[in-house]
Amino acid sequence: MIASTLNIFILFMGLFWFLSLTYRQRYTKYFIITPFSLFGFQEILSIWGVPLNYAFKDMPLGGWEILVIGSAFLAFITGYFLAGGSNLSIKSYLSQPITAKYSAQYYFMGVLFSVFILIALGVYYYRGAPPLGFSVFSLLSGDASIGELAGFMSAQRFELTKSHWFGGEYRGQGIITTIQRLGWRFVFAVSLIMYLKLKTKKWLNLTILIGSLTIMFQAGAGERGPFVFSVLYVLIVLSMMQKIKPRYVFILSVLGFAFLMGMTYFSTKVSFARDSPAFVQKLASQLIERILLGNSIHDLETIEFIDSGIMEKRFGMNHIEHFVSSFPGVRMGEPLCYRLSALNGSTPETCSGSTYLGFVYSDFGYLGVLVIFFFIGAFLAYVQKLIFNKERDIIIIVMSSMITFYLSFMGDNGFIGFLSNMVMVIFFWGLFHLFGSFFSQISTSPLSRGDISLKREY
Repeated sequence: MIASTLNIFILFMGLFWFLSLTYRQRYTKYFIITPFSLFGFQEILSIWGVPLNYAFKDMPLGGWEILVIGSAFLAFITGYFLAGGSNLSIKSYLSQPITAKYSAQYYFMGVLFSVFILIALGVYYYRGAPPLGFSVFSLLSGDASIGELAGFMSAQRFELTKSHWFGGEYRGQGIITTIQRLGWRFVFAVSLIMYLKLKTKKWLNLTILIGSLTIMFQAGAGERGPFVFSVLYVLIVLSMMQKIKPRYVFILSVLGFAFLMGMTYFSTKVSFARDSPAFVQKLASQLIERILLGNSIHDLETIEFIDSGIMEKRFGMNHIEHFVSSFPGVRMGEPLCYRLSALNGSTPETCSGSTYLGFVYSDFGYLGVLVIFFFIGAFLAYVQKLIFNKERDIIIIVMSSMITFYLSFMGDNGFIGFLSNMVMVIFFWGLFHLFGSFFSQISTSPLSRGDISLKREY
């Protein structure tokens, strides 16, 4: 008990240091979302919930598990601080005007043809329209019950996200889903920035259309995360281009949570409680628990299995298999999440995914966690300096926001996941640039750099 209390104190010390460094990255009373702040908050939300939940229920974990979590976070902050991340100058970045290197037609044609490619890939991946659209239509028309649709969406989600690991059809899961997710975010961000700068009906209509298609294709299989993460990405973009007041963040958060509840309504996991008088409260409670207690439970399982000898450290094999399996159509070994599912008694189709902390611990143990999280902090400090030393060009803002977004998920995917996502980001940027450059040659209305500057500067 004493050890657990002491190590929870270490957690809060790390939190205080993290918040202090984050506060220094603000600009007056407004804020900008940086890789450091976003990664840190993601770690707190995804890992800290379990030990704190146990502690407040008078069922504290052993001191060792909390020490691993707390010292990993401190190692991350230390690496960031020693690499000079605290010397970031936000003011000089935000004082620059937002500019455009190309004509408005370049951006329009780049968005338009990228959308065509994304729709084509989406139709191939879903074998037609996204299942979510079919479910909503069937529900509104009364052709199917909630229970039937929940079962349908669950089957579709398994087929589209996991079945290829169990001998099912490979439709490009991984590469196509990645392009779909980052692609829709990319084109929506470009169209949104162009609308905010030019205020024309053409860009407003295009932004609304792309926003609708983003919802349909990103949440097409009933997955809740991709769309919510798209909202997060838009927040990053907006924070890099104009003032964001806390109330707007709150409004978007509430809307995102409401969308999550709507998606969960189609889940088979809550079908038994739909007739309950307190269904909405139970649904909200389940979502909050999933967010705060989700994958970190499997981190604790990994630590326990390794320390008890049920699982052996693999000394890098998990990382090697992850790297090889990141190539399209290539599979090596069995993912850690499926090994965990077998050990904790879950069904074979269940993927008990840990965060990157558990993944590193399964390969290198405690010392490996300290070293790797130290280098994550240093890496974020280095990349962050590169981002905020760039000019505020439209595409640079979109790309910098994309880098910031995927850096924050290194707590889930690690360096390999980040690099594989960056390959796809660069690939899609190349397609956008190709379409925009080729088809905008017919344009005779150049958009000068000064024409697109913000009307209200910081």
